[in-house]
Amino acid sequence: MEFLLSLAPVVLVILGVLVVIALILFLKGFYTVQQNTIVVITLFGKYLRCVKAGLHWKFPWEKIYSRCSLKMQSVQLEFQAITIDQANIRFKTLIIYSVLDNRPETVKQAVFRFENKDIFLRTLFGLTEGELRTEVAKFRQQQVLGIREELSQEVVNRVNKQLAEWGYRIADLQVTDISFDRAVTDSMTRVVAAQNEMQAANNEGEAVRIKLTKEAEAQGAALRIRAEAEKTAAKLRGEGLAEFRQAITRGISGSIEEIERAGGDINTLIQYLYLETLKDVAKDGKGKIIFMDNGAGAAQRMVNQISALSPASGYGNIDTEENIPEVEENELAPLLN
Repeated sequence: MEFLLSLAPVVLVILGVLVVIALILFLKGFYTVQQNTIVVITLFGKYLRCVKAGLHWKFPWEKIYSRCSLKMQSVQLEFQAITIDQANIRFKTLIIYSVLDNRPETVKQAVFRFENKDIFLRTLFGLTEGELRTEVAKFRQQQVLGIREELSQEVVNRVNKQLAEWGYRIADLQVTDISFDRAVTDSMTRVVAAQNEMQAANNEGEAVRIKLTKEAEAQGAALRIRAEAEKTAAKLRGEGLAEFRQAITRGISGSIEEIERAGGDINTLIQYLYLETLKDVAKDGKGKIIFMDNGAGAAQRMVNQISALSPASGYGNIDTEENIPEVEENELAPLLN
């Protein structure tokens, strides 16, 4: 009995140590999982379960094998490809990838498929580069610049078919830069410069054509307006001249009536009109030479000559003043017109 009592302090110490150890192990079993993270728990190297965000506890013999992030991750990739016309092109791409989803089976595939993340990235690089090379080889160098989005989408669709089996996916693939060899770049620059010069020449030619067309249209419109104005002016001049002649005819007719009522000689009127004509010719001649009969009896001779042109007038044989018949009003008017 005394022996047992002597062992009591030792037992108490051992029990105390065991309690402390158990308490430490219990407290160490607590762990937290961050948002957008999945923790993979294993038991003696075998997959046990997946744990989502929050505060959790595990047995001491369970192990946190991996913390799998569900966040988007990015990596840059540079490579070279050859087009169908044997042009060497350098690409710079940005790959945005993540775990496919948060299901335990998917996370299990993503964690245990590859030994570590570096091996996965090398595999991702090789797969993406191979698909890009395959797609680029289908196009010519001039086409590659215009199909960035189509090229990226096609590569993403093909690569994702393989990545889905590994628990990953590519969310986006951005072709950030495309560069050519110096010789190709120089030739493309010359082509673009030639096209710009041709376009500039076409634009200048079109501008000249439009200018000439507008000028021709303006000239045509001006000619039409001028022709209409001249037509109107000619019409007005003709109407004015006709009215002027009618007024002269009426005035001469009135003068003839007055002379006849007064018993005078109509030859006096003819002589007066002839002298007025000579005065007007001398006044407005403007240096022109006009030969006119200005001798005695010139007015009568002119009347005889004009009358001789019209057989119906009855004056064809007038030679002297005694043979001059009386001039009626309706016979004098045609002569003055």
